[in-house]
Amino acid sequence: MRKVKVILLSTILVLALLVTLIACTGVEANAKNGALNEDEVVVNYVIKFVTNTDEVMEEKETRTLEVEPIPNASYKSGYDFAGWYLTSDFSGSPITFPYTFTHNTTLYAKWISKAVTKIATAEQLQEINNNLAGDYVLVANIDLSHFDHFKYADPITLSEDDYDDVEAETARLTNIYKNSWIPIAGKVGDDFTGTFDGNGYIISGMQIIITDYDVDPEFNYLPVGLFGKVSGRVSNVTLVNHKIQMDGDCSRFYVGGVVGWAYQGEVNNCTAIGDVINLKIEYEGNLWDSLFGSYAEPTENTYFGGVVGLIEESTATGLSSEGRVTSESNADAVYVGGAVGYILSGSLTRSNSIAFVKGKYPGGLVGYNNGAISKSFAMGDVEGSLAYPAVAGGLVSYNFNAGTISACYATGNVKARTAGGLVGVNIFDFKLATGGTIVNAYAAGDVYASEYAGGLVGRAVSDLPIFGREEFSPLIYNNKDDYGTSNTRFSIIRSCFAYGKVEANAVKTLYEDYKGESKEPDVYYAVFAGSLIGQAYELLIKGCIGFGDVSGVSNRPIGDGEGDDADYMYNAAYVDNFVGHSTNVVFGADYRTVYAVEGMEVKSNGMIYEGGYNSVEYQNYSNLNNATFYIQSLGFNAVEGDDDVWSFNNLNIEAGQYPTLNLN
Repeated sequence: MRKVKVILLSTILVLALLVTLIACTGVEANAKNGALNEDEVVVNYVIKFVTNTDEVMEEKETRTLEVEPIPNASYKSGYDFAGWYLTSDFSGSPITFPYTFTHNTTLYAKWISKAVTKIATAEQLQEINNNLAGDYVLVANIDLSHFDHFKYADPITLSEDDYDDVEAETARLTNIYKNSWIPIAGKVGDDFTGTFDGNGYIISGMQIIITDYDVDPEFNYLPVGLFGKVSGRVSNVTLVNHKIQMDGDCSRFYVGGVVGWAYQGEVNNCTAIGDVINLKIEYEGNLWDSLFGSYAEPTENTYFGGVVGLIEESTATGLSSEGRVTSESNADAVYVGGAVGYILSGSLTRSNSIAFVKGKYPGGLVGYNNGAISKSFAMGDVEGSLAYPAVAGGLVSYNFNAGTISACYATGNVKARTAGGLVGVNIFDFKLATGGTIVNAYAAGDVYASEYAGGLVGRAVSDLPIFGREEFSPLIYNNKDDYGTSNTRFSIIRSCFAYGKVEANAVKTLYEDYKGESKEPDVYYAVFAGSLIGQAYELLIKGCIGFGDVSGVSNRPIGDGEGDDADYMYNAAYVDNFVGHSTNVVFGADYRTVYAVEGMEVKSNGMIYEGGYNSVEYQNYSNLNNATFYIQSLGFNAVEGDDDVWSFNNLNIEAGQYPTLNLN
């Protein structure tokens, strides 16, 4: 048994301390000749500090394991011991000794098969391309900032039909690509089907540059990242100080820091700290373009994610991102997410992002979701244009009709033409009822939009079957009976809060055309703003509360005609304390136990709005500061599978102390 040393932390108080060691046990593990035979070491101890007064009593626990307990190598023949971890999935880095524990702790021994290929250099990392079905483990930190691109890349070959000065363009591209990383399994038809374990080591300085030289019909939907396409398993990768940059006239790529495209694979416990940037298109016109128009087009049909570009039939767990994920394109189908650009199918859980996200369809965590997102959060600000129809969400831009969001939150500020604190646009299908749902979630950031603004969701829209309620999914209600509260069993949005301020303001906005010339449209339009949802139709919702102030400004002009027309005003501001505008009244069977907070200020075109068609009942602070109100009256933490999701400790709504989520 290795020596365990207990260090008592002393504190300096005015009164002398009487320190009593109540109990102290050693490392519990079978040992023989100093070697451990088990995969787990449990460190148990209690150290208690007691003052000689009744006013101060502190419990502090600490223990330092001076030397590392080394397992017996013969215990797992054919394996190498790789260190002790604090988690059973070996996420993060192994602990180093001496190590001080602050509470009862279990250590997990990690073993690596001797058959697994060890990766210690950039060259070895790149050579994974020679065997995409192999098993690999990182055993050292790797710096890719001086990667020899042309040792592995095909020579640059240019056509005189495409470039006026082939020699000058070749020199330019050579300079751009000289240190650019070549993605593993990034070529057309490549697929990484093996396993890669980052093992807690760091890969730094990766740079990938995508120019029009990479754009070719053959390369449609090319995956880009440390790995391109992954159908195997990539785990425990830590990527720092990386930069992926794509020119503004390149299209049809899947771009992620760690993985471009996860297809029927796994991506687990991966962190990316750096930038993914899609530049603004640079228009270089000539006489021909002036006479006949330019064929230059901005980036389209491309997905950008801080960690993964596209998830398709794959699972992703424990993703984390920091830095920037931005696109300047205003073209179609450009989705940008702090962690994942686009989830076509599959799941994302226990993931987070604090990256700044910007684009046409940006989400703080995910750009587009048609899978399952759970126990995840985003904390970065999210921004889309106010001039073209950008849709931004603090967590997700678009939650489509097979997408589900549960036990998630977002705290960043959100700004776009359509903006929601959690989701920009949520789409539900009444016939399928398979997704388009949001359960146990909250948004805490402020929301600003030029058309649709909601503290939780900018727009909550639904697809209705052709033959109406007869074709509704049986999950929603028993269509053989009359539609009413007694047989409505389903909620599209349930147990959700929105805490931030909400404003929709149809300001005059500037935009640039493909030539980069500024335009100022003189167009005004109606706006929609609600503390929870900006605009909704056919919405089923339960147990939700909007907390923030609401404002809507349409900048509506006043008619300049004669008589009654002189005072005619149009382009209304649809503003209310819960939903700005809805096709169904916000009470009864469709809207159950939904509220706004007393003292909320609601303004329409600068005037205090007294409430109307979409208004809900206000709740007082006494109820909102009482956990019993949420649990008993609203039914929180009472649904099977939702136990203890919410924490209602230390509530003080007036002071900004709101309910929070337990994501353990």
